[in-house]
This record gives sequence, C-alpha cells and structure tokens, in this order.
Amino acid sequence: MSMQSVASPAITLTPPKRNSLTHIPGDEGWPIIGKTLDVLADPKGQVERMSAKYGLVYRSHIFGETSLVLLGPEANELVLFDQAKLFSSTHGWGQVLGLLFPRGLMLLDFEEHRLHRRALSVAFKSGPMKSYLAALDTGIAAQVKKWKAQPGPMLFYPAMKQLTLDLAATSFLGAEIGPEVDEITRAFVDMVAASISVIRKPLPGTKMARGVRGRERIVAYFSEQIPIRRNKGGGEDLFSQLCHATHENGALLSTQDI
Repeated sequence: MSMQSVASPAITLTPPKRNSLTHIPGDEGWPIIGKTLDVLADPKGQVERMSAKYGLVYRSHIFGETSLVLLGPEANELVLFDQAKLFSSTHGWGQVLGLLFPRGLMLLDFEEHRLHRRALSVAFKSGPMKSYLAALDTGIAAQVKKWKAQPGPMLFYPAMKQLTLDLAATSFLGAEIGPEVDEITRAFVDMVAASISVIRKPLPGTKMARGVRGRERIVAYFSEQIPIRRNKGGGEDLFSQLCHATHENGALLSTQDI
C-alpha cells in the first residue's frame, strides 16, 4: 500500500496574498528574478545584509516567489517545530523542487512526513550505518593509494569531487552497480545543479531541463532495480535497505515511495 493512501487529510493551508505581506519590511528586488541572483552569489552575505537593514524578520523575492525570512532561535523553533501545523513544506518547497523531487521526504507535511521518515529509518540504524562507514573507509584508502602512485602534481578539488561522487554511488547503490555508475552519477549531479538554477522551467538547454532528464533516468533505473534487489536480498547499501523497508502495517515501500 502506498503512503499516499495513509496520508494525512488534504492540506487546506493557502499562501497569503502578496499585498497582505507588504507591511513586513524588506526588498523584493528586480521584477521576476527578485533577489535570486544575489542569494545564489552569496547566500550568507545576502542574509546578513538584509537582516542588518530590515531586522530578523524580512520580506524578499527568490525563485519567482515572495519569501519571508525569519532569523533567530525563537523563529526557527516556531517554523521547524510547527506544533500548530501552520507551515506547509509541500507548498513551500514544491515550487522550487517539485519537478526534481516530487513527494520527496522534505516536501511532505505533518503525519505523512512522520510515517515516511519512520519507514526510512531502517536504512539508518546501527548495522547499516557501520556497513556504509566500512565501505567509505575502503574506498577512501584505495583512492588515496592511487593518488600516491601518480607522478607529479594533481588538481585537488576535481579529485576530491570525483571521490565524493564515487563514494556516494557506492554507499547508496552498492559496489556492484556496474557500467551505469557514471551515467547515474551524472544524473544525480544534474538534478542537484537544477535545484538551485535561476530558470525554474525545463526549457531546452537549461540546467532544469538537464535535471528533469536526470530524474527520468534515475526513476527508470530504480524502477528496474527494485524487484531485482528485493529478490536478491542481503544488500548492505542504502538503496537495498530501502527496497526492503516497510511501513508500520508491514507493507513494503512502493516504487514511487522509494
């Protein structure tokens, strides 16, 4: 049974009208793009400049949407604990990440988020985590040995980036992924790059278009691999753990959930 059938009731929260937020101090920047370029160029600096000018609660405009920024421990507690269920992650993140990570854990609300998180927790228990760590240690040691054997200087950042991607692929998909590893890794990279791209529509030639294609490739690969991993059993990588994870009623996660 899919989590969609045990989800909490449909969210009735609606975003406020833009003109109802004008009493909050801030600067929405240029038409259409707002402050998006400033945030992408210097996220921390932009927050510091805006908060110094407008205070700990201010209004801005990024990724085509009017946004409110709340800073400080009390504000973080109000939004992140959200005991009164006032803030929707689905509506908030959906505009930004919906094309790339539809119904991702971060995009789910309230009880549905809790049920998904509990089902996924099996992949992050002590046993699997020790297995991931062992794979990381082995992979790092092997690559450092190769670096030492190479003559002459090397470019550190590209080497570290490639190592990180290789380790992530091994930890998530397992050491037996095969020749598809480069293609799958590229698809992941394209999705992440698209998540912070300025253009939010998958127009030809844009990062968002590459990200959407990357997601399609990954969905196709996972859909093909899920029954294989379930029949095979015994995998210690994160993906294999998720293939065998169950809901509270004992049902396996659906292909869409994974």
